[in-house]
This record gives sequence, structure tokens and C-alpha cells, in this order.
Amino acid sequence: MFPFGVLDLGKEIHAYVIRNDDFVWNSFVASALVDMYCNCKQVISGRRVFDGAQDRKLGLWNAMLAGYTQNGFYTEAVMLFMKLVVVSDLFPNPTTMASVLPACVHCEAFADKEAMHGYVLKLGLGRDRYVQNALMDLYSRIGQIENSKYIFDNMASKDIVSWNTMITGYLWV
Repeated sequence: MFPFGVLDLGKEIHAYVIRNDDFVWNSFVASALVDMYCNCKQVISGRRVFDGAQDRKLGLWNAMLAGYTQNGFYTEAVMLFMKLVVVSDLFPNPTTMASVLPACVHCEAFADKEAMHGYVLKLGLGRDRYVQNALMDLYSRIGQIENSKYIFDNMASKDIVSWNTMITGYLWV
């Protein structure tokens, strides 16, 4: 969460971007604006920036997915992920998957949560620590702690998030 007044400054920067055509077309600027709005709990404003972006690089999709998930818009995150996969010519990366996996856990409309693990493996992202941590969390939250432990035990390297995810996973049981 940004300190008080940052949203106003962010809006001023957004206005500057709109006035300067060179920036309007820049996907990196749009990503930063989406991130700023979502971190300030202004998810609808972030989505407006996303929708208005002409050049949607993967970083922009990831910013919107993370913004949705971090703000509890789980169904919207899953729907946007599906749009990314079906409509765009982009392929999800570890950041994408680490953002959408938590949304899958909490999205009641998304029933086949375990299928995401297969999708991760298909993409070749199964050895990424951030993705593994998100998968461990997913399995723990749906009551499959043995799958979380299997991922944990087979991780090439563990960080503090890995350990905390596994410990917390046992609390879900």
C-alpha cells in the first residue's frame, strides 16, 4: 500500500502521460500505471489503463493479473488469464503463473484447480521456485497437503516463502 498522497501524484503522472503521445503507446508506462492504481486499491482505474493500452506486452497483462489477485478480484483474474491464453499471442511466464494460481484457489467458478499444475508443466515452468511456491499454496488450500509436500521435497532451492508456505499449509489441514 502506498502512503497517503501517492494516488494524487500518480494521477498527475497519468495526466502527463495522456498529454504526451510518446508515452501513451508505451506498454511499460501502462504497466507502471496499472501497478500504481492497483496498489492504491483503484483496480477499476487500473483496468481502464489496461483496456486503453494499444500494445499489450506480457508485463502489462501480468500487472493487471497481479492487481486483480492482490485486491481480491479472483474471478476477474482468472477470466483475464483465460483471455491472455486464448486471445493474445503471448505465453504465460513464471510471473503470470505466480499471480494467477492464488486467484484460481479462491475463484469458486474455477473448479479444476489441479489442472493448472499440468498447464504449468506443459509450459515448462514447473521448476521455477515462485511457481512452485504458488502451487504448494494452491494444493494446501484445497486440502492436498501431500502434493504440497511433494513439490517442497523436490525443490532445487527453497527460500523463506517456500518454508512459510509449507508450514502454513499444515495449518490448513
